[in-house]
Amino acid sequence: MKTDLQYAIERNVATNRRAVENYNLLRQQEQNLATEALELALDRESLGNN
Repeated sequence: MKTDLQYAIERNVATNRRAVENYNLLRQQEQNLATEALELALDRESLGNN
């Protein structure tokens, strides 16, 4: 039978896993936005040179 401490540890592990997943998703979104911003800047520069 599990103790309260074991349940608390399991909940903490699950919470930490979700936090890591969310962090990784945010980092991916950040990279996607940075790529999009760079592409927009390059497009703008290209249009300005025509």
